[in-house]
Amino acid sequence: MRYALAHGVAHALAAERPLAEVAAALCDVRYVEAKMASGGGAEVVRELDRLVAAGGAEPSAAAEFLRFVRLCGHRLAQRPWLTLQSAANLPDALAPAQQARSLLPLESSADGGGSAKEEVVEEQADKGR
Repeated sequence: MRYALAHGVAHALAAERPLAEVAAALCDVRYVEAKMASGGGAEVVRELDRLVAAGGAEPSAAAEFLRFVRLCGHRLAQRPWLTLQSAANLPDALAPAQQARSLLPLESSADGGGSAKEEVVEEQADKGR
């Protein structure tokens, strides 16, 4: 698993795999979180750069993920457990935000308490302590 995380996308790009397959793996907030947790922040930027330059299957999504990683990469390298929340806080129309929101629990205002998103952030922050 560690080898695949560290080298899988790079090998797929080098082997000229269909860009849609590479984009499906690379343009995933869970992949970004795993790469950040393993210390591969700079590598994910290089991989996204290569995907964008190659004109991936969904170039706008790849470019949006690249902007997200460049914008939040330093913070995510230190606190990878905040990846989903950071992506969810992006503007609604961006691919990382849409994907993160689909993975986070829905907000619940019926109980009068905090939102489910806040609970996830608190839980993730506890992991980092």
